[in-house]
Amino acid sequence: LPTGNTDTDIYAEYMLNAQNYILNQLTVTTLSGGNAVYDSNSDGYGCYIYNKHYTCGMAMLSMLGSATPNDVITTGAATGWTFFDLIQNAVDQYYYNQTDSGGQRGGWRYDVAGSSSGSDNSTAQWPILVMIQAERNWGVVVPQTLKDELQLWLTYSQRTDGSFGYTDASTYGNPDIAKTCAGLQGYALLDSLRT
Repeated sequence: LPTGNTDTDIYAEYMLNAQNYILNQLTVTTLSGGNAVYDSNSDGYGCYIYNKHYTCGMAMLSMLGSATPNDVITTGAATGWTFFDLIQNAVDQYYYNQTDSGGQRGGWRYDVAGSSSGSDNSTAQWPILVMIQAERNWGVVVPQTLKDELQLWLTYSQRTDGSFGYTDASTYGNPDIAKTCAGLQGYALLDSLRT
């Protein structure tokens, strides 16, 4: 869409305006300290749109769906980046933000900036959804170490009947379809479901 023709596509103007609005909410971070830094493109940056995984995940998914990897961003803090760079830096931010200790190690909690201090499956599904689409459709690098850490979280939060809890295997009663769908998405990112 960033290269959409507003003369021939009646929706291009409206979609570009929405895309630009979202891009103008972007925060670029310098990745240092905290979790072991994985900087796949060696630019030293991570990024997020709004400081909550729910919103950031939806925003990044909208960028994956409304642009192509080589389109160049022309507004906001990422001006001059390609959309591929945007999404790769978001994945780098997810890795930086992944909970790195305790029983909830390997998942994500609410805030995107800084290091997470806990995990829950309601929140964890949003970075996972972005990374599935980014890796499979655009070839964005999702580090194996991130996936290895995610496996720890999935094991910790899954019940013996196959369902998933909220912050561990025992929280939120059965049936918990939403959290189980989040766990299933996690396994999809690990490629555990592919044959």
